[in-house]
Amino acid sequence: MIQRQKRAIFIVCAAFLVLGTALAVLFSTVWKPKDAGDEEEVFLVEPLDMADIAEISVRNNEHSWRLYRGEDGELYFEGAEYVLYNQNMIAYLRSCVAYLTSSGEVKNPEAMEEYGLTEDACLCDFSVTDTKGETYRVLVGEKLVGGDGYYARLFEGEEVHVLSNSLERCLFGDVTFFLSGQVATALSENDYYEISRLKIEHEGKPFVEIEKTPEDEVKESDLSTHRVVYPAPYEPNTDLLTRLFKSFVTFVGDDVVEYNLADRAKKDFARVMQDYGFVSEKSAEMYCKVSYTYHTVETELYVSRADEEKGVTYVYSPGFDIIAAFDSNALAWTQYDLMEYTQSEVFARSIADVKSISVSGDEIDCTFTLTHGESAKDLVVRSERGEVNAQDFRQFYTQLLYVKNVDYATVPEDYREKESLRLTVTLTDDTAREFVFYDIETLKSYYTLDGEGVFVVNRDYVKRLLEGAAKLLSGQKVEAVSYA
Repeated sequence: MIQRQKRAIFIVCAAFLVLGTALAVLFSTVWKPKDAGDEEEVFLVEPLDMADIAEISVRNNEHSWRLYRGEDGELYFEGAEYVLYNQNMIAYLRSCVAYLTSSGEVKNPEAMEEYGLTEDACLCDFSVTDTKGETYRVLVGEKLVGGDGYYARLFEGEEVHVLSNSLERCLFGDVTFFLSGQVATALSENDYYEISRLKIEHEGKPFVEIEKTPEDEVKESDLSTHRVVYPAPYEPNTDLLTRLFKSFVTFVGDDVVEYNLADRAKKDFARVMQDYGFVSEKSAEMYCKVSYTYHTVETELYVSRADEEKGVTYVYSPGFDIIAAFDSNALAWTQYDLMEYTQSEVFARSIADVKSISVSGDEIDCTFTLTHGESAKDLVVRSERGEVNAQDFRQFYTQLLYVKNVDYATVPEDYREKESLRLTVTLTDDTAREFVFYDIETLKSYYTLDGEGVFVVNRDYVKRLLEGAAKLLSGQKVEAVSYA
């Protein structure tokens, strides 16, 4: 019995001895972190300033690219010489390849294959050449088991160091990481409203066009510096325009996914447009085109369908020759309903801006002429039949302000035969707007503004206006009306 206990104790001690030896060997080969008290950083090579770099060449598992200094002294990515660069990312590249600080060194390293530090096995192979013509080359191997760095060594050296994880962002990708996602010329924050024209097309067809009112056509009564010219002369949604124009100040995507498209073969270019959703699924036309003019600069952009899975929408900029990815929410305006771009009210002016209103329809044909005094209570309204009660006229005018666009019109060929109301409003600056309403449905009336239109309003609105005008002419009281 005692002999068996001694044998068991001997076996356990032997096992601990073997384990201790194995651990000793293991820890003799793991990396040794830099001591916290070290005052000096450990560099693999002498750091270089950006001005001292002549060339950087990178090869990783999927891409190869080269940054070189041109004859003009500027740095260029080979094959992307005419694309804008993200200077912050280029500075970051310098910190990754020309400011190589070791966070630890492997003691008694084994064969380089064990760390992925051979030409065939490495994750990244890069070289840096300075302006004096001197070059160093670095191999980046496997990631540490703990995930806190990568094994690396100088190509001609035997020391195995650990470099920070930060290098993977700029060395394991392609050139697009360093390209700017800017798709249009930057605008001044002080005069972005000087955009003189904005046009959006859907599937090759005009959707909406807005222009800045020429100076010689500006009226005191204008509600906005801009006006809708297509599909009809509606008042623009000024809040939306302001937000939209501000977004053009720095129109920059989050990532560049393609560049140098102008050099692509026609078939290759067409494939790229298809792959990123720029071509309509219903036709061979481009899904969405946005163009605008700022001073003398013309900008033309193409917007893709939203990639709902990734939450991104792509923009192709022919001028900057890139495709950039944007958060889809930032480009939602390209697919807004037309009603979002226009004022919802058919007419929205202060009564103080109105000179006269002519009403024609349902056996009514009259003109109400307004005379404004020093204060609102001094308003005098007259028709061909004499003076009209000013307070009743205000109620009639309120009814006009309540008329709103509610839907798009499906206009029948004989719509002109269904005219029910013709309203001409003349402002104090002698600007006249003509509204013609047609009862094309039981509940809806189509209307045109100065001969153009795409919307319908509730037919009841039109009926109330006619009834109100008739009451004004007969001296009856016009009741206040509230539309829910």
